[in-house]
Formats: sequence, structure tokens, C-alpha cells
Amino acid sequence: MSPANIFQKITDNCGPEAIESSNEDALDPYCIVKTDMSADVCRFLKEEPDLAFDCLSNQSGVDFLKDEKIQVIMHLYSYPHRHK
Repeated sequence: MSPANIFQKITDNCGPEAIESSNEDALDPYCIVKTDMSADVCRFLKEEPDLAFDCLSNQSGVDFLKDEKIQVIMHLYSYPHRHK
């Protein structure tokens, strides 16, 4: 499944406000999920049979002291579907 399809499934299920921005054309495609929706989006990504993201392959964080925020980066992978 393409990153664009995955992002569309997230917005269809969790609402268009769930994703702040995305880039499916990047070398490592990504989407930025609103903080208060991250648990719901992660649960959906794991439990939706067409997605089945069952592996957190990497997690890191960045502390933006100047902006007083922390960014968490999660790299997810689906072994059943071989997408990330």
C-alpha cells in the first residue's frame, strides 16, 4: 500500500484533523500527527487489518528547547503487508 493510501485511511478513520501535514514523496515518507490524536492513530494503524502495523522499528525524540516542545519520531512497519 502506498504512503498516500495509508495517509488517506488515517484521515478517513480518524478525521482530517488527525494529520497536520504529510509528505508521501520524501525518501522516507512521513506524516505529522496531532499530539492529542497520536494514541488513536497508532491504535488504528495497528488494528486495521489492511494496515496491520505490528512493529515499531525505531523511535527517537527531539527536544526543541527554544520552542518548548518535544517531537517524537516513530518508524512503523507491517510484517504481514511489508509496508512502512
